[in-house]
Amino acid sequence: MSPLARLATLTVMAMGGLVMAAAPAAAVPPSPSAQDVQFLRQAHQMNLAEITLGKMAQQKGDSRTVKNLGAKFMTDHTNLDKMLVPVAHQMNVTLPSAPSTQQRAVANQLRHQSGAQFDRQWIQSEFAGHTQALRAAKTEIANGSNLDVTSVAKQSAPVIGTHRNDLRAAAQSKGIPLPTTAPATPRRGGTPGR
Repeated sequence: MSPLARLATLTVMAMGGLVMAAAPAAAVPPSPSAQDVQFLRQAHQMNLAEITLGKMAQQKGDSRTVKNLGAKFMTDHTNLDKMLVPVAHQMNVTLPSAPSTQQRAVANQLRHQSGAQFDRQWIQSEFAGHTQALRAAKTEIANGSNLDVTSVAKQSAPVIGTHRNDLRAAAQSKGIPLPTTAPATPRRGGTPGR
């Protein structure tokens, strides 16, 4: 090989090495942490429960307020779940197929109520459920490690907070007592504060 051909070959090899060195490796999102997985599963179950309880409120609610909130919650939680499910699938997280045992027990109790008693119990249980859901979202935002999962929590939290405020207003208008405790503020790297 002539010296000129050897120089051309070395230059091409060197340039290829530079091009290869300059090209960044494809970013692989980190695997979800235990916190991320827990949030995805809990949030999915909450969405499933809210879809069921929203439909129940539309059918059994005594007041227009409860019926309207039921329709709003059903729509909003369906949309939240449409955002959450693809992220869980992308992370290979298996989601539960039904609400939690506690959520199913609440639905079962509500099935046996009617009239103003249904409205009262629905508002109280919904407020408690949304308080828990808001706490879970804030914990994920503070402690989650996967950006896609924390993004779901960040988009969910304002919707859940609005629902909670709507429930508080409905309770006040109907004279229904609610727990006075606010959702805990999570601390980074720890458990939610009390």
